[in-house]
Amino acid sequence: MKHLLLYFILFITASAAAQDQWPEPFIINDSLPMYENLPDENYQQLNTGEDEVSFKEILSPKYQKFISPEDIFPGIGQKNHVWVRYRLKNSTLHPKIITFAVDKNEEHIYVKEKNKWKHFVSGEMVPWSKRDGIRDLSQIQYTLAPGQEIQVYVNLGDVIFNTDSSRRIGNFIKIIEDKFVEKHNYDTDDVISFGFFGFIIFAVIFNLFFYYVNREKVYLVYSFLLVFSAFLLAETVLSSTVFAEHRDAYGFFMSASITLFIVTLLHTVRFFFRVNVHFPGWDKFLVYFSIYIAISGTLIYLSFVNRWIVPLIVVGTIAGLAAIVFIIAAIIMIVKLLRKKTKKRGFL
Repeated sequence: MKHLLLYFILFITASAAAQDQWPEPFIINDSLPMYENLPDENYQQLNTGEDEVSFKEILSPKYQKFISPEDIFPGIGQKNHVWVRYRLKNSTLHPKIITFAVDKNEEHIYVKEKNKWKHFVSGEMVPWSKRDGIRDLSQIQYTLAPGQEIQVYVNLGDVIFNTDSSRRIGNFIKIIEDKFVEKHNYDTDDVISFGFFGFIIFAVIFNLFFYYVNREKVYLVYSFLLVFSAFLLAETVLSSTVFAEHRDAYGFFMSASITLFIVTLLHTVRFFFRVNVHFPGWDKFLVYFSIYIAISGTLIYLSFVNRWIVPLIVVGTIAGLAAIVFIIAAIIMIVKLLRKKTKKRGFL
């Protein structure tokens, strides 16, 4: 009887150990590049479905069934709440500063250090003041002592459409050299963007003046088109300044700017080419299509914010097909307009 009890205890212990089997640690050495993705054999993941599980719960035996990413199949049309875990080991004889690269909108990273868990957070949708590490790069630096090995848990939150959980480890020194030490104060792209932004503001004032003089709607609509173009051009600057602490508002701002840019573009085409005069039928099509774009943009934003997976797929697919239809219709309309003008010139 005692032997049976002993075997039973050993069996339970072995089963628990098997469930809590961590992958082999990823070795950090002096040849670490600026960024390196963890191989599949060096990390595991757990998909809790629609359940948002806390870190305390994830440490319990109930959730210690992490598996290899090779055994995970993407879930289409469903919510995926994903956790990742892995180990890192510094094989060098000196401290090594690494970074945890954050790719999702919000990631919570937990590192075990001297039997205590340290919590870090970062991501595109995390307010600037609450981000850890290098805030504008979404990089969280961490110093590994010589020979130190750490355990890491990462809460990726809601992962839509796929369960991609690959992790990137960065070399802090190389990142700093590339992004700050060897970088000029302003890139060529920044200078060009600033120049275009100033030109657009001037063009807006210019067109509003023309609208004030002759009341032609094309100048007013085109002014709004330029305003939304300026917003999209300066979105990086606006993101890190105006919306630094209001990330939800930033998402609404970008969605509204893109939607209204398309709508004003359609109406600019209508008025500029005088479509209502030459092709009344096409003019009605553009009006209805602009309304459709406004509704679709609103639905896509609401579906994304509220994680309505199926509506997001359906509306996104329909919007893509509608874009193809519009391009074909626009080509046909332009060809007909050119033919009509050619015939008039030939008649004259």
